[in-house]
Amino acid sequence: MELLIFIAFSFACYGFSNMVVYSDGPGDIFVKWRTLADWIHPKFGAVFKCMMCFPMWVGMIISVVNLFLLPELNLTPFNCVIGSLSELSVFGRVIGYSFVILLDGAIASGTSWFIHNIEEYYESNSKFE
Repeated sequence: MELLIFIAFSFACYGFSNMVVYSDGPGDIFVKWRTLADWIHPKFGAVFKCMMCFPMWVGMIISVVNLFLLPELNLTPFNCVIGSLSELSVFGRVIGYSFVILLDGAIASGTSWFIHNIEEYYESNSKFE
């Protein structure tokens, strides 16, 4: 079951990140997000153009939603691995939640970057260009 959650989480983070980073979106919504992020600050705008940076934030947001809005479900890889943190003290839960959120962001970034590089390799070596 954990492998299925890992695969679903990885592809969900990759799919959403790929849409935001490279697609115009319906009504150019993703272009508007990238433009707004650039307007706020160029370094913030760079996050919306990077296939390693943006999936990290997507994974962390999914992890936060899972931990605090849907705590009875294990929807992220490290939430499955770590399990319930309710038995810990408040300090232990804060450290545990931070650890889970950071690791879910890292796994989202790493797997999205890996999938992205495979896709880029096959696009650059395609005989049908």
